[in-house]
Amino acid sequence: MDDESAITKIHASTVDEAARVLAAAFATDPIFLWMAGKESVSSTQFAAGFAATITAELRRDEHECYIATDGGCVTLWHGVNQWKPSPIEGLRMMPGYLRSFGLRRAPALLKVQAAMEKAHPTDPHYHLAFIGTDPAFQGTGRGSATLTAMLERCDTEGLPAYLESSNPANEAFYMRHGFVVTEQIALPGDAPPVSAMWRDSRG
Repeated sequence: MDDESAITKIHASTVDEAARVLAAAFATDPIFLWMAGKESVSSTQFAAGFAATITAELRRDEHECYIATDGGCVTLWHGVNQWKPSPIEGLRMMPGYLRSFGLRRAPALLKVQAAMEKAHPTDPHYHLAFIGTDPAFQGTGRGSATLTAMLERCDTEGLPAYLESSNPANEAFYMRHGFVVTEQIALPGDAPPVSAMWRDSRG
């Protein structure tokens, strides 16, 4: 991995930058727009929610949240058996989510979260919660570089990986890295589809 695509763990000083990258990357995401109840949003609409998510992960003794050294891409992973936040963490994150999606959309947000939790596999695995590339860096290989780093660890440890793809346009990217679609997660009402994707270890 060259210097331009090198990654480092997110720290308190880079939370806002990482949240900005993810917010910009997910500003056109179908399920995020549905949860917000809007057809379009600004590139910073979801920053507060992502900042809350990242901050919660940083409270762990060891976290798996990474940012490219040039700020071009961010990945948020959950460690083995660490994908579900505790009730306390859920409450801590809620103000950030409400700033991103609005109080009126809270029921929709909770229903989507519940559906994804119900579909989440129980076998030990690493969970790719989010990966996002700053639109200015899309097409430069940053996403592949940051994703590959953790997948190599999965292979070394002999563990699978799991993710939920909220944008059908991204599924081919994940498939190139060994993921396969295992099911379409049933979401409430007229929510757009979300695909559950699994990658067996190559170790």
